[in-house]
Amino acid sequence: MIIKKNILLLIIVSLTLCSCGFSKVYNSNQILNFNIMSLEVTGDPVINNHLKINLKKYLNNKIKNKNYVVRINSEFKKRTLGKR
Repeated sequence: MIIKKNILLLIIVSLTLCSCGFSKVYNSNQILNFNIMSLEVTGDPVINNHLKINLKKYLNNKIKNKNYVVRINSEFKKRTLGKR
């Protein structure tokens, strides 16, 4: 009996969310209002690769009014937070 109630509740919630026009806040289809003209990264290569991958979609977007030149200097520091 409890399983039937849970399934019914799940169906009702999914139908209401789909029909109400719900969309994610950070939707990947949003219109970009800026452009990164050039991206210069120095420092730790692992952090730099993550930054380049995430900023690649903003490079050379053909938007003329907001163009930025980005320079990033990353540094990796490892601290031990344990008892001595």
